[in-house]
Amino acid sequence: MEQRGACALCPAGSHQPLHGHWAVASCTLCPRGHFALRPGTAACEPCALGHYTATVGSVSCAACEADARLNLTTTAHLGATSSRSCVCAAGAWLPEWPRRGGRRCVACPHGATCGGLFATPMALPGFWSAEDELQRAM
Repeated sequence: MEQRGACALCPAGSHQPLHGHWAVASCTLCPRGHFALRPGTAACEPCALGHYTATVGSVSCAACEADARLNLTTTAHLGATSSRSCVCAAGAWLPEWPRRGGRRCVACPHGATCGGLFATPMALPGFWSAEDELQRAM
C-alpha cells in the first residue's frame, strides 16, 4: 500500500519526465521506438540501430533479424517503430526483392560491394557481373 506523499519509482517501460527541475507527479509510458529497462528511469532511450519496438511501454527492443550477430540489417535511424524500418546494412543486399517479395538480407557476394538499403551489388575492379544475373535476382 502506498503512503500519501511517499515517493515510488516508475516501473520499467516508463519514465518520470522532468518539468524544469521537478519531476512530474506521474509516470509516462515510453513511446513506440523507445524503452526503459529499469524502474526509476528519468528518460526512455531510443532503440539502437538495427532494433525497433512497435509497442508503448517497452522494456526492450527487438532485433531486425533473428541472429543480430550477422549485422546484415539495420535501421536508417534510432528509435525505429516497426520491423518495416529494417533495411539491409552496408555489405548486404536483398537478392529476391521485389520480384518475390523477399525481405531477407544476405551477405554481399565475393568480388562485389553492396551499399545496403535496396542497392544491388556492384562489381569491384577486376570483377564483372552479367546484367541478366542481376535482373534474375530482382
